[in-house]
Amino acid sequence: MPRKYLPEQKSAALMILAANYGDVKLTTQQTGIPVRTLFEWKQEGIKQQKNNFSRMQHNTATKAENAEDNEFLRLRELLMEHVFSLSTAINEEDDSTLLSIRSLAISRLIDRIIKLDDFIPSTFKEKTVRFEYFYDGSVQN
Repeated sequence: MPRKYLPEQKSAALMILAANYGDVKLTTQQTGIPVRTLFEWKQEGIKQQKNNFSRMQHNTATKAENAEDNEFLRLRELLMEHVFSLSTAINEEDDSTLLSIRSLAISRLIDRIIKLDDFIPSTFKEKTVRFEYFYDGSVQN
C-alpha cells in the first residue's frame, strides 16, 4: 500500500532534491522516500515548471504593440522553449560527449536570444536624471 505524504513533506523532499542537484538516489538515502516517488515528483515539477514558463512567455507575445515586434517575441519564446527542453533533458547518467553537445547547443541558443533582444524594442521607458552643479564664480549662459 503506497504511503501518503503531507504537502510539507513533499516540498521539503523537493528542496533537498534541488539541493542535491536532482540526484534522486542521494535524496532517497537522506529522506527515506522511495526512488520511484521522488522521480514522479521530480517529473511533475518539471511539467509544472514548463507550463508556467510557456504561459509566462505567451503573455509577453500578446503584449507586443505591432506585428513585427510580435514576430520577434514569438521567435524568442520558441528559442527559450528549446533552451528549457534541452536543459531539462540533461541527466547525470549522460556521457561527457552528449553533455558537451547539449551544453554547446544551449549556449548557442542563449547567444541567439541575446542577439535577438537587441531587435526587440523595450517597453520600459528609462528615465534620465540630470544633475547640474553651479560653482561659485562660474559663468552660465
